[in-house]
Amino acid sequence: MAITKKKDKNNKTYYLVRVQARSRLQKHVRVQKQSKLLGKDATERKALKREKELMYMCLEEVRRKEGADLKFRELIDLWYNNRLREKIVTRETAMDYHRALEKWCYSILDQPCNSITPSDVKSILGWQKDEGISRGFRRKFKSMINNVFNWGIQEGYLQSTKISPAIGIQLERKEESKPEILTLEQTRKFLTAAKTIAHPWYPVWAMAVLTGARNGELYALQKEDVDLENNRLFISRSYNNRRREIKSTKGGYYRSVPINQELKSIILELLATNLDSDFLLPRLPGWNKGNQAKTLRTFLISTGLPSVKFHTLRACFATLLLQQGKAPAVIMKICGWQDLKTMERYIRLAGVDEAGATDSLSVLPDKSLGSDFCLAFPSQR
Repeated sequence: MAITKKKDKNNKTYYLVRVQARSRLQKHVRVQKQSKLLGKDATERKALKREKELMYMCLEEVRRKEGADLKFRELIDLWYNNRLREKIVTRETAMDYHRALEKWCYSILDQPCNSITPSDVKSILGWQKDEGISRGFRRKFKSMINNVFNWGIQEGYLQSTKISPAIGIQLERKEESKPEILTLEQTRKFLTAAKTIAHPWYPVWAMAVLTGARNGELYALQKEDVDLENNRLFISRSYNNRRREIKSTKGGYYRSVPINQELKSIILELLATNLDSDFLLPRLPGWNKGNQAKTLRTFLISTGLPSVKFHTLRACFATLLLQQGKAPAVIMKICGWQDLKTMERYIRLAGVDEAGATDSLSVLPDKSLGSDFCLAFPSQR
């Protein structure tokens, strides 16, 4: 930027104002402007005002050029760095999104953002389907693209783009699968077998079924979280397997689980045997590396029970309580669910809404009618 006071050939004073603006994103994008103030406008005050006006015009033109030339790869990088800087998501989540976008969008990475169309996005989603990628991931991936474009539009990087190319794209209708679950009888058989052979994972499995806590929450439980006086177990932390650290729970808030007699017996035994640690449950080999699912499946198969993932034990807790008539709102509070849709799946699985609904339905003939009734209506040949 420069303001120069000069004189013309007639010895009259004038001001020459020169400004330029360069893109911080694309170094080749540069805009220059200049203006000459003569006569009554040849004052320092008006020159300063004109300088600001020209700079504003330069910056606007730079942003327009950025929007026209900005490639999708560059937009992804900008979005990724913003997510890290603002700490909107964890570093691991931002990296997962970045890797997924670069992997599946390689055909459009070097296209200008304003040239990407819904057809391009549909092609990518169709390719994912052909590769056997789940509907859940494809739905999430579509949201990733929306998030990146919406952020770019809001931040002014995409001046010529008004809407994300992923908006309005529909995936095939979801077919809800029945959640894997263990019945009450199967759960008892499973825990009885584990206790009989003194399996080292027995207290962890029992705690999972009796509290509905997530795997990471169980791992992070400490003795100070136990309130035996009021029969409450506080869940306020969770272990992050990828970052190898204790963090807040998934919902970001603490909750409490009522301690019944069975849970109390497990806790008392743990407090009496695990004296050298602040953690309530033992530090089992491989638990902090995500081996809990494989260990559970192996044991269940060996006992002739259905193979289920570790998270299913949380579902067993909810389903068993529903079958006992406990209010869904209470179970949601204990488990830390905020989404009613999650709860509704287990309500359907437990069949509590349908129980007894057909008891009053009676349409078959009365047994007291006997053979005389049948003779009155001979069979058609």
